Amino acid sequence: MPTVPEIIRSRRRRLLGGRPTTRLSRAAAVALVLATLVVGLAAAAGGWVFGGVTQGLPSVEAIANRFGPAEAPGFQPTRIFDRTGRYLIFEASNPAAAERRWLHVDPPAGSRQPPPVLLATIAIQDPGFWTNPGYELHDVITALLGGKPAGTITQQLVETALLPLDDHRLADGIRFLRTAVLAADLTRRFSKAQILEWYVNSAPYGKLAYGLDAAGLTYFGKHAGDLSLAESAMLAPLPRDPDRNPADAPQAARTARASALQAMVRQGWIDAAAAKAAGAESVTLRPIQTPTSDFGWAVWGRLEQMWGQAAGARSGLKVLSTQDHDLQLQAECVALTQAGRLAGGDPGAIEPASDGTACVAGSLLPPMRPGDTGVDHKMTDTAVVVLDPTAGEVLSLVGPAQDLRPTGPAFQPFLYLTAFARGYTAGTMVLDLPLETTPGVPGTVAVGHGPVRMRTALANSYTAAAQRTLALAGVEDVVRTAHQMGVSGMDDPTADYQPALETGESAASLLDVTGAYGVLANDGRMVGVAPDAAATQASQGLEPVFILSVQDYDGHALPLGQIQERAVVSPQLAFILEDVLSDDTARWPAYGPSSVLEIGQPAGAVAGSPPDGHDNWAIGFTRRRVVGAWVGNRTTTPLNAITALNGAAPIWHAVLQYASRELPSEGWAAPAGVSTLQVCDPSGLLPTSYCPEVMREVFVQGTEPTHYDTLYQPFRVNKETGKLATLFTPVDLVQEKVYLVPPPEAAVWARQAGIPQPPTEYDTIVDKPAPNPDVSLTRPAMFAYVHGVVSLQGSARPKGMQYYRLQFGAGLNPTRWTQIGTDVRQAVVSNELGKWDTQGLSGLYTLQLVAVLDQGQVMTDATPMTIDNSSPSITLVLPSDGQAFTLQDQVVIQADVSDDLALDRVEFYVDFRQVAAVGGPPYSARWQPVTPGEYTILARAYDLAGNMAESQKLTITIGK
Repeated sequence: MPTVPEIIRSRRRRLLGGRPTTRLSRAAAVALVLATLVVGLAAAAGGWVFGGVTQGLPSVEAIANRFGPAEAPGFQPTRIFDRTGRYLIFEASNPAAAERRWLHVDPPAGSRQPPPVLLATIAIQDPGFWTNPGYELHDVITALLGGKPAGTITQQLVETALLPLDDHRLADGIRFLRTAVLAADLTRRFSKAQILEWYVNSAPYGKLAYGLDAAGLTYFGKHAGDLSLAESAMLAPLPRDPDRNPADAPQAARTARASALQAMVRQGWIDAAAAKAAGAESVTLRPIQTPTSDFGWAVWGRLEQMWGQAAGARSGLKVLSTQDHDLQLQAECVALTQAGRLAGGDPGAIEPASDGTACVAGSLLPPMRPGDTGVDHKMTDTAVVVLDPTAGEVLSLVGPAQDLRPTGPAFQPFLYLTAFARGYTAGTMVLDLPLETTPGVPGTVAVGHGPVRMRTALANSYTAAAQRTLALAGVEDVVRTAHQMGVSGMDDPTADYQPALETGESAASLLDVTGAYGVLANDGRMVGVAPDAAATQASQGLEPVFILSVQDYDGHALPLGQIQERAVVSPQLAFILEDVLSDDTARWPAYGPSSVLEIGQPAGAVAGSPPDGHDNWAIGFTRRRVVGAWVGNRTTTPLNAITALNGAAPIWHAVLQYASRELPSEGWAAPAGVSTLQVCDPSGLLPTSYCPEVMREVFVQGTEPTHYDTLYQPFRVNKETGKLATLFTPVDLVQEKVYLVPPPEAAVWARQAGIPQPPTEYDTIVDKPAPNPDVSLTRPAMFAYVHGVVSLQGSARPKGMQYYRLQFGAGLNPTRWTQIGTDVRQAVVSNELGKWDTQGLSGLYTLQLVAVLDQGQVMTDATPMTIDNSSPSITLVLPSDGQAFTLQDQVVIQADVSDDLALDRVEFYVDFRQVAAVGGPPYSARWQPVTPGEYTILARAYDLAGNMAESQKLTITIGK
């Protein structure tokens, strides 16, 4: 293989025809190209000037300091510390590269043969490296025309080591031109060998391997000088695209290796036979190692989001994170302890912290239930997040907290928050019954808790109630609410998220959901940093804060995004969610008193599992801290016997108690615009004397209930027969009983739940006294069917009568009466007493005549009757319109008929002449035609009240 000097001389001869080159002519050439660059730039953009491209560029002399003194150069990886700066929590260096060496490149006067990895790097990345002025003119032209050239090795070094990190926000063309300017300056001031040496010792090779020697150790367990040609060619292309490394993308890496080998052949540095042999060689990767700090990886992700991959390749960055190191250690050991217990381990064992100190928070884990002891719950992963909601800072992060997982009940607060924003309240009644439950259908199982307040439904994570609340709130609005609070995961505008939301399978990360709960804890205010505009960010909210400060190699602070505060939920709605989620008593139906969700101070909490069986969540907050915990199984095996209280909830309980141990215990004060009211449970309406449970409820002012409870209703019952009493039931047998009368949709549930329902039958009327001829109702007859305006006939002529009145009430034993017309003072004998307009009424009513005598005495008579103001429904189903028959056929005429109360008859007509009348089902008739021709068929239905409905008209043809 050629030596470095031979490579340089060869490239120079090809470029300059063998003529000697002086420093002055090199500088002149660079100046000429830069002038061309500026002229072309001005022509293409019309407003750019050289000063704009070069504004803020650093001096290239600074690069020497970034890699240390010449006698002891080195690359210092980015280091991430806790918030105090005392504890190093992450170093951006692959653990396998701990013994990395600085790879020296011989100066031009040297004669040592370069390792194949250097030749492969130059061949595939920058064949003109030794002779170009730091950039290639054709690349400049491509950039000016809107293309995206990769640039030279010198430009790549400039981008990772010199260019301001904020330059990643600039347009690609401007950033490329800025690298070209610095690369030209760097080439004038330093030797090519020095530039190449800096580059190959700092370039990113993926898997936190920075520099060729680190890459060789990371992927192959070899120093750069010991790499084979095949291994060298596989590593050489990686700085252009580190994600296509042999560990993550083996096929892409083999393809890139072939390209690098062919590039070396084109340069004449290897022959075709060597390239073929190297291309066919099987390389052996060593097991890839990675740093184990979950928090460190999260910070690292934010650095790359802010500054791209240049952040990792920048030597000497020092990052001060938001991590509370002690809290991180305690959260880790609590999660590890609970994982061991759920794996069937010693229920009393407590794992120490990773630094060997005691796991104090582990002692706060609730004791395991006897049935959980020694049971393998098939759990493989845990995650914990601790936030300070007032500062937006992440204090601790353990495990895969940024993975998208089905949320189950953890997502329900966003459903209810959206519903509350639309005017529903924590007191609104919702049915905890599946939407598909069909009332009255035999065999239907109504699983659920029936009518409940939304407070109760949310506090207990009732699934069916959440489905019905979703229908009230609207899927699009719920998704919008979640996004505004910082929850991503449902970001495809073309997707239908309703099924996932209904089943609890909507996916989000623990970090996002915990941050959203922090908005509730902080009275509706979100605190954090705005996402980088250049980064893909589905969430519309601020991001939690992971980084307090970043210093470069010489201690200068780098600019970070400003901490912002946004009001994303009104204080009134936030308070209602705080009040509901921290209502320990409201949780008792599902979790019982003194459950693991109670920590001895006001704390909102939600716990439970989605139906997939692989995840279990517990998230909640005090005023100063928010903790999210998750346990799960990312294999195909579902969790075993994990409930809302024995999986993630104990971790949440212990970590939140520990995180709050030195903070004041305080709740949430109701803001202006919130009122408190006593309501009847479960209707949420104003209580009556019949309501057995009156509860306190909070409302946004203006949404308080204005109607009285209708669920608990009194009924008068014959205590001997158990039937509804009538006006004719002896008074000593009548007793008043109160029943819970649910909505019709909950009738099946009430029956299956064994909730007593009021009787539906009335006492048989056998003892009605003989009518008094002086005070009597004669028409309509008892139990007659009436409609419209009814003439009321009878007599009202008792001795001493002051006046009489007519009134009606619902049912056979009304508790409330409505007067018909006005009081009448003239006596009536067997004539019309008055007229009753029954429009708008339907069902069984009792009509009463009341005659008021001297001294306040009264005489009455009453008659029950059924009011039916709705016409029947009738549709002809046979024959078909236009159907043809012969004289030998009998034409079957059939109708589909229904009525809300009682049908009387159906009449069938041919050419408007009645041919049959039917008094009961099936409603059909046969007609024998006599003469050929065209006939019109129709039918009319009459109910017992005299209402009539007519079917559509059909035409048939009778032939011979």
